[in-house]
Amino acid sequence: MNNNKEKILENLELFVVPGERLGSIEEGISEFGTYEDEGNVRAAYIGRATIDKEQKKFSVLPITKMPIYPYKGQSVIAKITSVQNTLAVAQIIAIEGEFINKSFTGLLHSSRIRGRYEKNLRRIIKPGDLVRCKVISSEGTIHLGISGNFFGVIEANCSICGRILKKIGRRNQLRCDNCGNVEIRLLASDYGVVKVSKK
Repeated sequence: MNNNKEKILENLELFVVPGERLGSIEEGISEFGTYEDEGNVRAAYIGRATIDKEQKKFSVLPITKMPIYPYKGQSVIAKITSVQNTLAVAQIIAIEGEFINKSFTGLLHSSRIRGRYEKNLRRIIKPGDLVRCKVISSEGTIHLGISGNFFGVIEANCSICGRILKKIGRRNQLRCDNCGNVEIRLLASDYGVVKVSKK
C-alpha cells in the first residue's frame, strides 16, 4: 500500500487553470503547457497537469484544442498595426506557434527592446510587419517585449511596392528584389525562414 501511495505522489494529475502554480523551479522543470514566473512553474492552459516528481517535470495537457489567451512568458506572433516613437500597437495572431481564431491587442514599448531603450521604434519596425514577441505581462493590458535574437521581425513588406523584403548581408538590413529599396528592421534570427500564414 505504501509503495502505491508513493507512485501516485510521484505522478500526480490535477485539473488546473491558467496561472495556477504547479510548483517551484527547484521541484521540477517547465515543459509543455507551462511557463516559469519568478521561480515558480505555472499552468499556461486549462487542462490536466502532470507533476512527475521522479523525473522532476511539470506539464499541462490542454482540454481546448487551441490556446485561447496569451500569458506571461509565452512566445507570440503579432502584426504591427501602428507605430509611434516609443510605442507600437500589435495584433496577436498566434500563440506558441499556434494560430488563434480570436486576435488580441498587445503593446510593445520602446523600453522592452533587447534590454535597452529604443528612442525611435519607427526606425526598427513598421506597420504591417510580423514580429515574434515575448509576453511580458497579460494582466489587463497585454505588454510585449523583444528580449533576444529569437524575437524580432520575421516578415516585412517593402514600404514602396509592398513586396516581401529579403535579408541581405548586413545585420538588420532588408532589400526588395522588385524595386531595389533597402530598409532597416530589428530582425529575428530566423527572418525569412519562417513561413507565416496570415489569417
